[in-house]
Amino acid sequence: MTKGVDEIINKVELMFESGKTDAVNLLKTDHRKVEMLINEFLASDGNKKALMNKIIEELSIHASVEEDLVYPILENSDKDKVVQGADEAEEEHHVLKMALADLAAADASPRKLKAKMMVVRDLVKHHVKEEESKLLPELKKTDTDLELLGQQIRARKEQLKRRVKTSAIGKNKDRTKLATTSRSKNVGASKGKTRTRKSKTATSTRKAYKRTGRGNKRAA
Repeated sequence: MTKGVDEIINKVELMFESGKTDAVNLLKTDHRKVEMLINEFLASDGNKKALMNKIIEELSIHASVEEDLVYPILENSDKDKVVQGADEAEEEHHVLKMALADLAAADASPRKLKAKMMVVRDLVKHHVKEEESKLLPELKKTDTDLELLGQQIRARKEQLKRRVKTSAIGKNKDRTKLATTSRSKNVGASKGKTRTRKSKTATSTRKAYKRTGRGNKRAA
């Protein structure tokens, strides 16, 4: 590697420090941060375990935050397409979690790890595009206090980061486990009632695979 892993992580962290604290900008910042970390992983050679661990941690925490605090607000929309979009986004998270768990458990050659990370990259790319073009604009249209939601997001992320550090010294399995935490029943930033969660089916999961290209035998 031309740069140390710690140097790369610190550079990315500093690059995305900003004074924007509303929920939409915080989520978009997370997206840019993960995209850059993945690109660094794919462009680097040598031992990249620490960088891989950071990517798994960031994605797992981000998914948990969205499922706990953001998607319940969208599911309260009176627009069926918005509710469906939130459901599909959570299904995509499910597919991503499986890919992250596979990556975390992998004891593979650098070539195989790169292929697995390319799958993660493609899943993230699709999910981010859908979320930023459809769901986040709808979130801005709700009566949600986006600054308050932003505060809740930051607090929740800090809580999950502390859990990573204290749970088995942040082993990979504990990073991916973060994304399976149960969702909050009460979302303080939302003024409406949270819609009851729909049960997920194997069919919708298969659709998520197909939609993200995860079903392909080879990474693009």
